Amino acid sequence: MLPDKIGSDKLRSAALRGDPKAALEVGLRYAEGRGVPTDPKEAARWFQAAAEKGLATAQYRMGSVLEKGIGVTRDLAAAKVWYQKAAENGNVRAMHNLGVLYANDRDMPNAITWFQRAADHGLPDSQFNLGIINALGSGVRQDLAVSYKWFGLAARSGDREAEKKRDDVAAHLDKNTLAAAKMAVQTWQQKPVNREANEETALWVEPAGATGAESASAMPAGADAVKAAQQALQQRGVYAGPIDGDMNSRTKQAIRTFQKKMGVKQTGEIDAATLKLLGGKAL
Repeated sequence: MLPDKIGSDKLRSAALRGDPKAALEVGLRYAEGRGVPTDPKEAARWFQAAAEKGLATAQYRMGSVLEKGIGVTRDLAAAKVWYQKAAENGNVRAMHNLGVLYANDRDMPNAITWFQRAADHGLPDSQFNLGIINALGSGVRQDLAVSYKWFGLAARSGDREAEKKRDDVAAHLDKNTLAAAKMAVQTWQQKPVNREANEETALWVEPAGATGAESASAMPAGADAVKAAQQALQQRGVYAGPIDGDMNSRTKQAIRTFQKKMGVKQTGEIDAATLKLLGGKAL
């Protein structure tokens, strides 16, 4: 049985029937304390139910809780299994996290494979890691031009450390090699992201309403604020686009989806209440 406060009759009955998207939503509500007290164990149980039905976002969540030991006993081997399933189903964060686990095990060929796949889909963390790997020649032949490219791409998302390392690498490149590396950054094209495998779009949402003047007060957002919001929305599984600081329709839709899930007014804007909610930690 599920408590009435977890959500609508439709959500509860669908989850209990084994609908994976409903099960994921129940897990998210337990994880985030929406309608019910936060319960990491119940969250993990529902994530697993959804993950076992093949839902990539739930498989990613299952890998995450196992990696961190949230609501379950920490188990890196099991986390790797779930990340692998999610990654093979197209979840970009799972690709990156799988790469991290392989790197921690000193299995650089597999680490590089998964960092490469995530980086090709535009994930700045993986792009940064490839910059480091190619600068050091860790598991690959050292290639400062390739390192420059990946640091340059990560820097475009607003990563200041990547920007610094890009410039450090540039100082070691001759004029022609640097020009070619800059061109590689400019002409790079992101591979498309499977939105269903990456965005935890809620299908069952309780009627949304404003929670006070704070939630209705939209704030003009500069590019840096939009990038920060895009990164937070990506981590929460509701945005799979580029981290480019562009307050476009896709970013606004992701904000509305997040606002729906959190039960605040759906403005599609970066308002005070949304900023406060995005500041919380995602699993």
